[in-house]
Amino acid sequence: MAKSFNEDNIKAVSRYLQKVTILEGDFEVACQNAQEGDFIFLDSPYAPLNDNSFEAYTKEGFDIESHKRLAILFDRLTKKGCFCMLTNHNTVFIEDLYKNYSREVIKVRRYINSDANNRKGEEVIINKLLIKDNMELFMKNRDFDKWLSTMNDSIATWKYYTDFEKVYKNAEKIKTEIYILNSLINSKNIREDFKKLLLEYPQILKVIPLLIAKRTTDVIIINDTVQKYYYNFKKMNYSIDEYALFMENTGIFDLLSNHLIANLYDYILGVEVGLDTNTRKNRTGKAMETLVESYILQSGFVKEKNYFTQVSKNRLKEDFNIDLSNLKIDEIFKSSKKEKSEKKFDFVVKTEQKYYLIETNFYTTQGSKLNETARSYKELALEFKDLDNIDFVWITDGKGWQTTKKNLQETFNILDNIYNNK
Repeated sequence: MAKSFNEDNIKAVSRYLQKVTILEGDFEVACQNAQEGDFIFLDSPYAPLNDNSFEAYTKEGFDIESHKRLAILFDRLTKKGCFCMLTNHNTVFIEDLYKNYSREVIKVRRYINSDANNRKGEEVIINKLLIKDNMELFMKNRDFDKWLSTMNDSIATWKYYTDFEKVYKNAEKIKTEIYILNSLINSKNIREDFKKLLLEYPQILKVIPLLIAKRTTDVIIINDTVQKYYYNFKKMNYSIDEYALFMENTGIFDLLSNHLIANLYDYILGVEVGLDTNTRKNRTGKAMETLVESYILQSGFVKEKNYFTQVSKNRLKEDFNIDLSNLKIDEIFKSSKKEKSEKKFDFVVKTEQKYYLIETNFYTTQGSKLNETARSYKELALEFKDLDNIDFVWITDGKGWQTTKKNLQETFNILDNIYNNK
């Protein structure tokens, strides 16, 4: 005989509920201590579908006035900053009560109707304020100093500080060459051993820059008293003796022959960890983009359908028929030295009403870059101000703004669509 329940699930729920306080009473009393950021799910008795519908879920019943009172509470909690969700029948009455909120209608089966043909219906899931109402609420309570105080000190993820997967991958690509160079460790005649090794295995050349913490793609320039050298480590452009000179004068020979290095693979791993820290700045920008993209996805948008990433001005014209040639976008970003190539917007979000062109960034520390960015986006906001079907949106964050706020405030006063992660 099949079980009608999942025993493990029931036990798991029971364990979870050990730390939960369950209250009995009016829904307003239950929610009176709700705070900003709380998630509240309201599962009230459903509103009647018609005059003959069953609604007496409690001894006292849950009448029309109770539903109206619940709607008022839902509105108050939402505007307080709580994340509220409610389900009910999809009726004109419920639609009118929650007309300012996002509504998702779902098909359901009924099991209590005497007529099997009528055991179908619609329910509605109600949650966040619609964009228009969110904007009105935001603009009503707009306060620069309060907004600035909510800047985050970090959005670092687990892999922000060191991306070990990347470190291991980089080292693995040159593993063979590293082990060949290993033969030079503790060499008593390292110059001659190196020359023989390079002659027989010229591929070891690409590993050498990493020994002084330089990327293998770089041409290394040396200003010698006699001449200037431009060492290429992808393809030899000097004699073997001159490469031996590089190894000697940069201290690599001494490192290999006289110091305690067990093996070069471990050494290279350490160098890669150090070099990886140089990319943290890029990871901060990428982390911010990833975070904003998660918000877009949570809102129900689909990539390459109604939202797009890294969209250039040319693509805006070709794919979306948005011509920004009359706007001074290139001049703005060239003057700020922000862009060396064609300007690309981090995101373009398409709705039925308009397009949203979104820029994102995060600043952990202060600096002149922040002032340049704020000034650029202020100018950009002015360029977009008179466009009917296009909005410019700037999402920025980071404690770096706390001490660099003058230009940011000027942009805040001009640009309606400026947000942080809070």
